[in-house]
Amino acid sequence: MIFLNFSKYILLRISKPTPEFIIYSPRFNANSGGNVVLYDLARRLRDKGYKSSIWIDERPAFSRDYFSKVGRSPLRFFVRWVRYILKKYNLPHDLRSTSWVDRENDIVVYPEITPGNPLGVRKVVRWILYFPGSLAGAPSYGPRDLFFIFAEVFANKFVPPGAQTFCLPLAARPFYRQYNFSERHGDLVLIRKGRNRSQGLHPKDAQRIDDKGHEELCSLFNRAKKLYSYDLYTAYNIFASICGCIPIVLPADGVSEEEWLPDITDRYGIAYGEERISFALGTRALLLAKLTEDEAKAEGEMEKFLEKVSTHFGTRLMEPTSIPGKRGATEELDS
Repeated sequence: MIFLNFSKYILLRISKPTPEFIIYSPRFNANSGGNVVLYDLARRLRDKGYKSSIWIDERPAFSRDYFSKVGRSPLRFFVRWVRYILKKYNLPHDLRSTSWVDRENDIVVYPEITPGNPLGVRKVVRWILYFPGSLAGAPSYGPRDLFFIFAEVFANKFVPPGAQTFCLPLAARPFYRQYNFSERHGDLVLIRKGRNRSQGLHPKDAQRIDDKGHEELCSLFNRAKKLYSYDLYTAYNIFASICGCIPIVLPADGVSEEEWLPDITDRYGIAYGEERISFALGTRALLLAKLTEDEAKAEGEMEKFLEKVSTHFGTRLMEPTSIPGKRGATEELDS
């Protein structure tokens, strides 16, 4: 068995003259916006003709950083391995997972929640999808890591100056549309990443929607008048606005509207407090136009990402010879 695995490793090294993009991510979760966008990146890379795959973070890896995280006990490593192989992992978009990595040549994209370098590779990209340190403790990044940031507002002390913005369109956008243009009833409330905030600011009869899927949410957003959101940075606020429901982000203590989202275009269609409902209503059309523009800009965002990666690592990426068509139906996604 050891010989076969080693032979497979050698063959993979020989057969990989160009680097592969390996997206390091938790298992697919349609209710996690950061998770969804990582899988969407893998899909877009593949559809452009580049090699890309998913490394699910539950899969054990042979590296110093991985062992420092889980301990050097062979028994513990074996248990984690068995747990991994006994689980079923469904990947959207007909993506593939990988179990081997060329540590010298492959390019690994880690989300900000991943500390260290679990795969032990030389070429590391950090994609900052939320405030580093807020969801998974203080991060540990490498001096040669290349940083991209989903939105400039997420740049805190752990993000080095000059991180390039890399923002892809909302993958779940097609699930949402307004079809109710008449009377609406009731209010909704969303907690999500606002779970550590005081939660007595919304109407007592508001329906909580944290555990709902896209189809049901689209229906709820078309029925309700207002969405009260404790999560300052979730795409659900945008999805509610798309459906004609007024999203009211409940302001955080000591955070002004400009500090919350410095770019006014990011606030289109959303009320930061009930006193800003008129702003949300008045800018909703601008939000819809911006979403259409963002989708049109996606190709340019990908090109800038690839150019920066190639330049930073001095790596000649594979030139796509053909662009495959879309594979499979769109999975239910969330943000």
